[in-house]
Amino acid sequence: MPTPTTAPRKVKLTRVAAVLAIAACGSIGIYGAIVESLRNGFFDVLHNTVGGGAVLANRYIPGAPEPLKLSYTGVAPIDRYLLGMIGFFSPFLDGERTWDVDVAYWYMMTHFCAGTGIMGLILQSVTYTVTVPVWLIVHLLTSPVAKGDPAAAAVDAADMALLPACAALAFVFPAVMMNLPSPSVVPAARHYGWIAFWNAFPLTQAVHHWILKRLVAPSASAKRMAAAAAGATAVPFAPEWMAALLTQVDLSSAFAPTLPRGGKVGGFDFAASFGGSGRRVPGDFLPPLAKIFLQWDVYSANAAMLIWAVYVYGVSRSVVTAAAGRSVGYWTSGWLVASKAVGWFMVGGPVAAATFLMWERDEAAFRVVAGGGGKKGR
Repeated sequence: MPTPTTAPRKVKLTRVAAVLAIAACGSIGIYGAIVESLRNGFFDVLHNTVGGGAVLANRYIPGAPEPLKLSYTGVAPIDRYLLGMIGFFSPFLDGERTWDVDVAYWYMMTHFCAGTGIMGLILQSVTYTVTVPVWLIVHLLTSPVAKGDPAAAAVDAADMALLPACAALAFVFPAVMMNLPSPSVVPAARHYGWIAFWNAFPLTQAVHHWILKRLVAPSASAKRMAAAAAGATAVPFAPEWMAALLTQVDLSSAFAPTLPRGGKVGGFDFAASFGGSGRRVPGDFLPPLAKIFLQWDVYSANAAMLIWAVYVYGVSRSVVTAAAGRSVGYWTSGWLVASKAVGWFMVGGPVAAATFLMWERDEAAFRVVAGGGGKKGR
């Protein structure tokens, strides 16, 4: 059985090139999501309506049900954090939205259930477009998986088997509840409570996993490849991605960091626009700006994830082929893999293509560790 641990010198996509490309994706995302939101009024309005720029008793979310619930845990720093997160997501739930905002919202929502525990909270708080590229770069520079070691891809089967149930309990159920119309179906206070509870999903998912593993996990300590068990993660992306392709949604707006109203970009003045006279921010102001932030945030990080997957797949293929002296029996034809990756991309976006490549890599790694064997198609 070949046991390669280091990548050969000649690799089509070098580690340096991959790191630079991932860093570029993160930088583009930071500009489009964060810098532009500082300029186009999104952050300014959030600060002056639901954030620290407004008197606590006068805080509100444009277009959302009232009154705004202000206390969730009784701990002031945690409540401030939750209010900020509620202010960000509420425009997608309660604002005067358009079809493209809804498509963007549901497509992006499918990306957030990946993070658990403290890492998940960091990903959620620091933003996807910052955390994901940083993690991917650290992984490329430090992980044996990024060096092509087949054995490093193995994980506990019990962990993988519990992920769908944990995600359903911590992410899907609260997401359904917070999407119920308010105040017509649920009172405003309960509506905001569900949004706050959903935002805690990285911790609640970790808690569910800890409990379920001790209650229902199989006793066997067998291992399996990670992406083979997680291949279904691409499925939720398909409906939203195809809806965006088949409707009149302007997908190019995801990569155009400008005010959708054609207003002046930069130098947004909240006081001049809404302050002074006491005029409240209209309900249709925030959703397009929240959409721009979320699309830049997620798309840039997803592009980085696909670059990472291409690199890891390429290195693993090169290492295994070099050590074994052949690729037959371990790897699917390169052209077939590329065509399938494109197909997965069209169905589920960059994450689906990245998931397929990792699945393909892990199936080959499993055959190497097992000493060869047949191939499985996807």
